[in-house]
Amino acid sequence: MTTQTPPDTGIIGRIHDAFNRRDLDAIAAELTDDVVFHSIPGVTGMPPVLEGRDAVLQQFAAMMQLGGQTIEHHNAEVLAGYVVGLGTATFDLNNHQRSVQIIDVCVLRDGKLAERWAMLDRPAELQRVFEELGR
Repeated sequence: MTTQTPPDTGIIGRIHDAFNRRDLDAIAAELTDDVVFHSIPGVTGMPPVLEGRDAVLQQFAAMMQLGGQTIEHHNAEVLAGYVVGLGTATFDLNNHQRSVQIIDVCVLRDGKLAERWAMLDRPAELQRVFEELGR
């Protein structure tokens, strides 16, 4: 009888913490080479799918340029083999703070993040951030 190691629910929190430190190397260490990030439904201005570690890191680097953005990790659980996490992303833009709740659904492979889908409680709020940045 073999036992299977459960997926590491701490991976989402480690990525959020690395983002808050602006540490792209720490984020890269958590990703597979062929990682796939699916865009957030209801938000335009982002590529629909990011494929590969370099593309994902470029998106993280661009997000790090937004004023005062942080991600607070709340929790993560394993559900049907997926790691599902909840967090709050906060943006400071034009002296106005905005925040959205994020649900991440992740597939891990060999202990690293291989695929991620994200959903927001208020995608229109993030859309406004992108529109204000484009002005």
